[in-house]
Amino acid sequence: MQTHQLIAQLGKLKESAKEAIANANTPIDDELKNYLHISRPVERVLTELVTRASESPQPSLLLVCGNVGDGKSHLLARLKGTESLQLYFSKFQIHNDATESYSPDETCNDTLTRVLQPFSDELLGSEMKKVILAINLGTLSNFLEEKKDSFSKLKAFVERNRIIEADGFEPGDDSGKDPVFNFVNFTNYHFYSLSPVGPQVDLIEELLGRIVHESRHNPIFQAYQWVNTQPWAGQCPVKANYEFLMHAPFRKVIASLLVSCLVKEKQIISFRQVLNFIYDLLVPFQLAQTDLKKYLNLTQALSTEERVQFLTPFYLFENPKLSKIFFNLYQLDPAIRRYEALDERSILLFTDAEPLSWLNQEFRQILTRPLDLKPNERIRHELLIKAYLRFNYFKNPAAEIYQDDHFLEYTKALFAFNNNDALGLRNIIDLVKKAAYSWNGGTSEKNKAIVPGTVKNTSYRVFKQLNLKAILPKREDKRDLAVVNEFNQEVTLKFSLPGNQEFPITVDYALYVLLQNVNAGYRPNKLDRHTYINFARFVEQVTFADIQGQTLYIDEINFGFPLDYKFEFNDEYQEFTFSKLHRA
Repeated sequence: MQTHQLIAQLGKLKESAKEAIANANTPIDDELKNYLHISRPVERVLTELVTRASESPQPSLLLVCGNVGDGKSHLLARLKGTESLQLYFSKFQIHNDATESYSPDETCNDTLTRVLQPFSDELLGSEMKKVILAINLGTLSNFLEEKKDSFSKLKAFVERNRIIEADGFEPGDDSGKDPVFNFVNFTNYHFYSLSPVGPQVDLIEELLGRIVHESRHNPIFQAYQWVNTQPWAGQCPVKANYEFLMHAPFRKVIASLLVSCLVKEKQIISFRQVLNFIYDLLVPFQLAQTDLKKYLNLTQALSTEERVQFLTPFYLFENPKLSKIFFNLYQLDPAIRRYEALDERSILLFTDAEPLSWLNQEFRQILTRPLDLKPNERIRHELLIKAYLRFNYFKNPAAEIYQDDHFLEYTKALFAFNNNDALGLRNIIDLVKKAAYSWNGGTSEKNKAIVPGTVKNTSYRVFKQLNLKAILPKREDKRDLAVVNEFNQEVTLKFSLPGNQEFPITVDYALYVLLQNVNAGYRPNKLDRHTYINFARFVEQVTFADIQGQTLYIDEINFGFPLDYKFEFNDEYQEFTFSKLHRA
């Protein structure tokens, strides 16, 4: 059987491929794995921890924590196989498969107990054992809960550093300060970085660039060159998609879209999933055939419509069932929005006698091979409009019509939060305050919030003064980082009321957008209150806090007018008073 060499090489990126699995106890020698390795900030941190711990006269336990498939094992294998680091790693026992036991008779926790025995409360410090433990957070949590009596000191270290929690509260700051225990948490490192002007997508861009880079060390590019020598090369959709990815501006658009998925949908993706995504992006599932004869039979029968649908900038938004990444990209499809600035051209495509000629001319870089119709072949105008809108997005990603101000402002708030920058948090703090005042309905009075009743009243509303004050990071705690690589993907704020009560609230991107809409006049419905129940509870807590000692204001429902009455407790005479407010 003759093989389509490009599809075969790209197939190694699939999660199901045997080559996708690395064992940290043997150095990586796979050509493609070595070539595709991208140096990430977490690699530098892990290297420093291993180097320092190897030189310490103390025993050492280094927890390499994270989620399934996030690259822990791959990175450990690579570092262990790096010649300059072999001396340091030789001093450690590496246990990187914490979900399996040594024997069928052992549970996962039994195995961990055996591996971690030198770090139990009873034996801690009694022998010079050095261990690197790659472990998923769920497994670590279960182990410490079951073995808390024997490993109370390790459990205290994990809790002190909030290794398992992901709630955005103060991150632990004593990593590296404990003489025995150290950790690095992969969940705090992402495929993008934060900056004052928005997210930086360099890591994903670099990985996409590696896929198409012309190099004798790149087996994928070598396979592409083989395709170029074949007589059917001009008819190969996979080759066309590979050539599309060779354009750096297009790679940046794809990387930016992926980061949008991570932030907007709170999606966590692993290195393995990114590689799988690249495969799905370049090899349409309808054509995923390494048998060259079968592949050519498929491609020779393709219509012009199908060729358009298999082009990367079209295919990217068309297949939500392929994976969670593709499902989230489907939500970002530029073809599902209406842009007035593009309406005129869309109409012209309906009336143009030769719309393909215009598309070929306008998007020459995207269409590596001109589109043309076979005799008696037609193409649907709906498909042409979709193609135009999607192609135009890749050609002009910086156009004003495509800018997402909410996304940009939220990522700036993320940067400020993870940088402990109080001034940078001002906008999101003001947003939360204003939305809290308006959540149950607003008034023209400043800092007044409706006190919801158990019975709906169509004649009167009750308000109270609500003086929310943000608890800001201390000036001396500001990190002053130009780029933040280790961070939480949600903003957690704390507010106080007179009396020093604290009320935390975590704001993700979806809640941020809702609060923007509330402040623009939108009234949250029942579904909103259920979906964002944490914010609904936050508003309820701050509204009813110390309400017994508060002055209440009663308003006849006459929108646009000031409040009408005041109900308060007179402390001097120990009595309640109800009085009419005078309108100016």
